Amino acid sequence: MGIALAGRLEQKNFVSFVTFGEGSSNQGDFHEGANFAAVHKLPVIFMCEKNKYAISVPYDKQVACERISDRAVGYGMPGVTVDGNDPLEVYAAVKEARDRAARGEGPTLIETISYRLTAHSSDDDDSSYREKRRSARSKKERSAHPI
Repeated sequence: MGIALAGRLEQKNFVSFVTFGEGSSNQGDFHEGANFAAVHKLPVIFMCEKNKYAISVPYDKQVACERISDRAVGYGMPGVTVDGNDPLEVYAAVKEARDRAARGEGPTLIETISYRLTAHSSDDDDSSYREKRRSARSKKERSAHPI
C-alpha cells in the first residue's frame, strides 16, 4: 500500500499489484492493507492464489467463508473469483480491476482458483496430507495445458 500511496502523493499514474496465497489472507497485514487501500481508494489489485492449502493446512481448516473474494465486501471493494488455470479469464479480471483502479475507483480483490501441483517447498513432504490420486490427476491435466 505504501507504493500505491506514494504514487498518488507524487501524482504518478500506476496501479500496484499484490499477490498472496489464501493462507496469507488470514494475517493481519492482509486485512490492514485491504482496509487502508479501500478507505483511501488506492489503485491496488489484490490477487489471491487459492490452491487449497496454506503450507499443509487444507482450506476448510483455515477459512470459514467459501471464497476469499467474499472478504472484499467488508472493505467496500469488489471481489471476483476466477479460474486461475484459465489465462484469458485471469487477464479479463485483471484488466477490469486495472481499469477500475486507473479511474480512481480504488482496489479490487481477485481470487484465482488453482491446484498446487507440487509440495509447498523442498522441505515439505506433501504425501502426508494430500491425496496422491488427486495430485497425479491434476499434474496430468496440467501437462496437457502447459500455460
